[in-house]
Amino acid sequence: MKQSQAVLIRQHHLSALAMTQFRWRVFSLWMAGLLIMLLAACGSGSSSSGSPSGSTPAPAMPTGMMATPGNNAVTVTWNTVAGITSYNIYRSTSQGQQGTKVGASSTLSYVDSTALNGVTYYYEVTAVNAAGEGPVSAQSTGVTPVMPNTVPAPPTGVNAVSGTGQVTVTWTAATGSTSYNIYRSTSQGSQGTKIGASSTASYTDTTVVNGTTYYYEVTAANAAGESPTSTQSAPATPAVPASSGPAAALAKRLGRPNRLLVGLGSGGSDTTLINTQGLKPDFFERYLVGIDTQGGWTTWNSPSGAYATIVMSQADSVGAVPMFTLFQFSADNTSDLTSLASTTYMQSYWADLASLFTLMNQFDKPVLLNVEPDFWGFAQSVTNSSYGGDASKVPAVLSTDAACAGLSANLTSFAPCLMKLARKYAPKAAIGFPPSDWGGPSLASVVTFMNQLGTAQGDFIVMQTLDRDAGCPEQAALSPSTAQADCVRGQGSWYWDETNQTHPNFQDHFAMASTFHTGIGGLPIVWWQTPFGVPSATAGGIAGHYRDNRVDYFLKHPSELVAVGGLGVVFGAGAENQTTPATDGGQFQTLSAEYLANPAALP
Repeated sequence: MKQSQAVLIRQHHLSALAMTQFRWRVFSLWMAGLLIMLLAACGSGSSSSGSPSGSTPAPAMPTGMMATPGNNAVTVTWNTVAGITSYNIYRSTSQGQQGTKVGASSTLSYVDSTALNGVTYYYEVTAVNAAGEGPVSAQSTGVTPVMPNTVPAPPTGVNAVSGTGQVTVTWTAATGSTSYNIYRSTSQGSQGTKIGASSTASYTDTTVVNGTTYYYEVTAANAAGESPTSTQSAPATPAVPASSGPAAALAKRLGRPNRLLVGLGSGGSDTTLINTQGLKPDFFERYLVGIDTQGGWTTWNSPSGAYATIVMSQADSVGAVPMFTLFQFSADNTSDLTSLASTTYMQSYWADLASLFTLMNQFDKPVLLNVEPDFWGFAQSVTNSSYGGDASKVPAVLSTDAACAGLSANLTSFAPCLMKLARKYAPKAAIGFPPSDWGGPSLASVVTFMNQLGTAQGDFIVMQTLDRDAGCPEQAALSPSTAQADCVRGQGSWYWDETNQTHPNFQDHFAMASTFHTGIGGLPIVWWQTPFGVPSATAGGIAGHYRDNRVDYFLKHPSELVAVGGLGVVFGAGAENQTTPATDGGQFQTLSAEYLANPAALP
């Protein structure tokens, strides 16, 4: 019985324990559900966006977009967005399209330094936080970067390097410039004149004259204007390569540039005209006519011989080398050479020449002397007709100066005696002898005769084209009754064919010059008393305006003169009423300037 009661009591305790455990399970489940409901209610009540309670909200769209163009750059700005960590910037070249991301920023601005001037861009921005990237902003208006509208600074580092017939100028580029202007001067410290422009940082000046010193300045320019000038370059002096030919050597000895030289002679080319027209002669030539006993050049001014000093001073004042044409035999009849054998005449002749050489030595600068035009032609003619062609049989009175001691008293010693006196008393003088193409039966005979007379000992050969405008003898033939006496020359073709198709022409003349050059010691040639006339299709002309084409051809074809041994050309009027630079309508002034801007170099 007691055992049964014990069993019942134990069952009762087990049932009560089970009930208690059940109640705790139910209570636990209820509490868990209540907690979940409370958490859910708490989360849904704290978010207006519907995000789960406790998460980071997505960023809003940026507003206030503004894009400002610069120089190869665009600055983008916008208003702040709350709760963000950064912003992404997008760029497009098409309106309405988002384009591609070009960068990011943690501030309210971004500089797009990859933008190019002249290209239009559109920008958009998004905000970013832990929740991700928000919606894109409204697109900015289109903006186009441009070069700033300010004048650039002047270039620096201007450097000028000389070449042959050119100067190359370089400099350091100026920021913001689109082009450069180049200025040139022949005076240090002076800006000079504009000679060209360049889009790069270099310029080659090909308008220079060899031997002239130049200074350069450069300015930078853009749409806003031109900068101040740069610091001036160091001096630059273009020059032709050193030459060793006879013409180049004589030019150097005379102190002149290594180019075909251009001079002015008697007739319409005084210093006033030279200065007024801005001419740049290399030579300034005048005649020395007659001997003192016949009213010759030594008597023209006081003291005796002062005329030569006056001429040398005038030449020097215009930067030219003086040149004299010695015409002392002109006052006597040279057609039979009787004066050459006259002691009285020749003593005066040599005395006047000695005075000239002394004055040249006092001048102490180079001087040219053209010895006795026409004399050599008469001498050959008389030698052939009266002395069987043997110049050693023609009597001549020489100077009694010791320099001429030992020379034979005949025609073959006249030129050598003169040269010895020149070397002794005027060492800076250059002496030239003019062969006459009419003196013998052929050019070859003229060359042979000039060599027999020793003229190859001289410094140059003197050539002549025509000592008057071609139109003067043409007009004399057209109107004999009113002809200028010293223009009467009968019928002839005085005006040369500049196309070199018919004869006479310029190539005919240059062939003769080449024969003299190569045959008489290889000496350089100086053309003398070349007329100033202006080309015309109509023959003749009027006083002061007769036609000719030597100036036009020579100055337009200088290399042709150089090719046959040319050193220089002296233009001058050989008679009254010829064309001069004062009456040629500016022909010589224009053509000589054009030639000097692009001269022909001597070999």
